[in-house]
Amino acid sequence: MKKLFLGLLVTAFILGIVSIYVLVAHTNLIATPTYTMPEDTRLVLDGQMKAYRGDIINNDEGSFVNIDILKDVLNLDMVWDTKNEIGVFYDGNKIFRFYSEELTIKVNQQFVENKNTFLYKDGQAFINFDFIKEHSDYSYSYIEDTDILIIDKKGSIKRLAVAKNKARLRKKKSVWSEVEDIADIDEEVFIYDTEKEWSYARTSRGLSGYVKNSDVDMKRLIHYDEEKEVKKEEEKSEKINITWEFVYRTTPSANKLKEVQGLDVIAPTWFELQDEEGNLYDKGSKEYVKWAHGNNYKVWGVFNNAFNLERTNKIVNDAKLREKVISKIIDLALYYDLDGINIDFENVYLKDKDMFTQFIKELSPIARENDLTLSIDVTIKSKSENWSMFYDREKLGELVDYVILMAYDEYPRGSKVSGSVASIPWVERGIKTLLDEVPNNKVILGVPFYNRIWKEEIVDGEIDVTPYAVSMERAEELLRKYNGEVKFDENTNQYYGEYRVDGDLYKVWLENEHSMKERIKLIKKYDLSGIASWRRGFEKEGIWSLISQNLND
Repeated sequence: MKKLFLGLLVTAFILGIVSIYVLVAHTNLIATPTYTMPEDTRLVLDGQMKAYRGDIINNDEGSFVNIDILKDVLNLDMVWDTKNEIGVFYDGNKIFRFYSEELTIKVNQQFVENKNTFLYKDGQAFINFDFIKEHSDYSYSYIEDTDILIIDKKGSIKRLAVAKNKARLRKKKSVWSEVEDIADIDEEVFIYDTEKEWSYARTSRGLSGYVKNSDVDMKRLIHYDEEKEVKKEEEKSEKINITWEFVYRTTPSANKLKEVQGLDVIAPTWFELQDEEGNLYDKGSKEYVKWAHGNNYKVWGVFNNAFNLERTNKIVNDAKLREKVISKIIDLALYYDLDGINIDFENVYLKDKDMFTQFIKELSPIARENDLTLSIDVTIKSKSENWSMFYDREKLGELVDYVILMAYDEYPRGSKVSGSVASIPWVERGIKTLLDEVPNNKVILGVPFYNRIWKEEIVDGEIDVTPYAVSMERAEELLRKYNGEVKFDENTNQYYGEYRVDGDLYKVWLENEHSMKERIKLIKKYDLSGIASWRRGFEKEGIWSLISQNLND
């Protein structure tokens, strides 16, 4: 019994010693950091250790970071074309291209000296973080002692603090948690987030953890100078009046063109993606531009993708071809002395959505640098992948000067049933959905000058429809010729007409003075930037004066 008691006493003593040691070891008395040096450089972003290792080169010129880290971890606007080994970075103002073959750098359209900015090693591309610091909201420092690259985004560090005694930074908010680092007395620590008892902090060595607020003296808050936009008292801007000039093969001769009342911009369909090599069809005319400028019209050359899926896919997914096409379109714009470029890409794979946006992203700063207004045509939102869903309207709206809503073809040429080209309620819904993503001061409403007449005939006991696109004037001529009946359709807020020829029924929802006034009302209601009409030559007499008188009254 005596031995048992003695054994229990010894056991209790040992357990007591262990408990005291554990208690002391895990409090601020003697607890030591558990951090061990890794084999490769570690990345700390906003106080958080990231999984990326090794893809960082540190030398006398600075810290070079792999492009994948910049893209995937820092979410910078960086793409890398593996096939061509070309990197493209957009800083919100300029496009930077990095070419692995010659280690060269291009800013917009100008090559610049590679002053220890870009490295290519073992099949990987690296960018000096000094460059990233200059062109983003990130700052950095490399800590040789711990082999850590510290990266902080502007605003992530909230305040500075100073350790009172030895302040332990712990893995979790508990005095029993492992210690990541210890801040000595009077050592500064950087505070990212503060709660009632604990703060998440980082030492100058790059190690982070939770520190008890009682162990540090909270010093000054970190204030960041925000770039404040100086807003001038703007005068009410005039609405823009644009019309497209459809050019099939040859641009109309200037001596055959009539002056258009109230017109601001004319947009001829001059340029088209010719093939998968990035060549362009060019139907431009200097004579036409001279005539337009002589009448005080600006000229925006239209560039389309021939509505060709495969051709577009090849171009937008290849960095070299994107660059080639952009260079060509800019050269053509300068050659013809254009004032702007209007992008009309339609029928694009949904899978190419991001790369189509990338194409516009690479074009945008170069157009801006050359004082060219950049606009893009988009359809009303629908579930069609190739004709609507591939537009990233929000991002495109950030990149271009104007987004032109092609608010027509509600019932397109291939429709199996007759219907309006663009009923007024449908147009208004299209405006509303676009304004969810694009600010109204960038939106221009596209309106139709054409009518679609639908021939309905009975074939094998079923109604078969055949559409014909005609001008405003021609639709009214046919209604008069065949004694058609015209009445107002409240559902479409348009005049509807029909007539018969040889037993077949012809239907048309008229584009006329009424429908044009209703569209202008929508432009004013939502304070859009203007109107764009498809296309010149299909309008009826008096439409131009109607637009001119109502658009800016």
